[in-house]
Amino acid sequence: MPVIEQSHNHAFFQQALALFVCLTFFTLPIGTALFTIGSLIALAVWLFSGICYRDRVNWQETDWFVPLTALIILPWLGMLWTSAPLEQSFKLAVRSHYWILAFVSVAAMKSDYSLRNILICFISGTTVIAIIVFLFLHGFIPETVYLQKFLGRYYITFSLFLVISILLLSFFYKTSTWQQKLLLIALMLFLALAITQLKGRSAYLSLAFLSPWLFVTMFGRRRLIPVLAALLLTFMLMLSSSMVRERVALIPKEILLYQSGVSSSYQSPDGSSTPSSVGLRLMMWKNALTIFQQHPLIGAGTAGYQYEAEKIDPTQGFSHPHSSYLFIAVNYGLLGIGLYGWLLFVTLKRAWRARDQLSGYSILAFLSVILIGSLTDTQILSPATGIALGFIVGIPTTKPT
Repeated sequence: MPVIEQSHNHAFFQQALALFVCLTFFTLPIGTALFTIGSLIALAVWLFSGICYRDRVNWQETDWFVPLTALIILPWLGMLWTSAPLEQSFKLAVRSHYWILAFVSVAAMKSDYSLRNILICFISGTTVIAIIVFLFLHGFIPETVYLQKFLGRYYITFSLFLVISILLLSFFYKTSTWQQKLLLIALMLFLALAITQLKGRSAYLSLAFLSPWLFVTMFGRRRLIPVLAALLLTFMLMLSSSMVRERVALIPKEILLYQSGVSSSYQSPDGSSTPSSVGLRLMMWKNALTIFQQHPLIGAGTAGYQYEAEKIDPTQGFSHPHSSYLFIAVNYGLLGIGLYGWLLFVTLKRAWRARDQLSGYSILAFLSVILIGSLTDTQILSPATGIALGFIVGIPTTKPT
């Protein structure tokens, strides 16, 4: 009887874990509070139900265990040599818990069935928000506080999630019936259209750069004509968007403004001041490289970027350099670069070996988009992409014992 009861308890907690991971992925595109609560509950279930102990062999023997554990500890150690105030460094160190979610993935995504359901939840949440945003942009629904905040602050992350969703749909396309394939193509076109109506230039780059892989996944390497036709359609869709054309055209203009000494804004003909996001990024990257040169080995410490950057230019109070790579280099130096590079290498290596499976392909889809997005924003620090990255790194590509 105790054995049967223990088995029932294990099944209950396993289902609860899967449920909260599904809820986390569904709410990733929706709002910070929802997916933060979902991920923390999933983590609590994993810790206190005993799943973490029962599955310990599965995560202790992974090739990512050592570098990931080091990255969890590194921000706390970085507080020892940072000059930043304790409050600032503590806020950043706390976010290292994102990486703990990789251990949760080992239990929650051990089967293709569970992983498929979780990914479908992610695509569903992304699609729901895409529909709401589309209806708002075309005047079918009124503006709300949520939409105002969402389009003002979270459009970059959401645009990247749209690209990831399209990549995942391309994998499901391969094993679908022709009726399902028509629906998937329609959904992919809608999500691509949604990308062209938002301001996220990193999403434009991701979609353009990853489109060949996307369509080869759908149609196969030997079907060159459908692949080329789909590529042509994608680029025509992007070029037909006035938003895409305007946002891309701003890049050289803002670079020239930065070179002329106008980094943060430029004056419009009507006298108004418009922020130059490219100029601000170039300024932050320049400051970050200067700080890295001053602290090359172990960096300026946790939250060291903001403190050191304010020494260079007191008027700029940005907490991160809007680049994951420079964020790592500035705060943790060559030590951090080595640890992050190690984790990235082993993760991409095992994902590539399993690229024909849902597990390997999903890792590659998330990682490739987040890595491109990390060129111009600190995606490892963003709650949505940080939590997603934590889960994705831990997806098993071989069947756990």
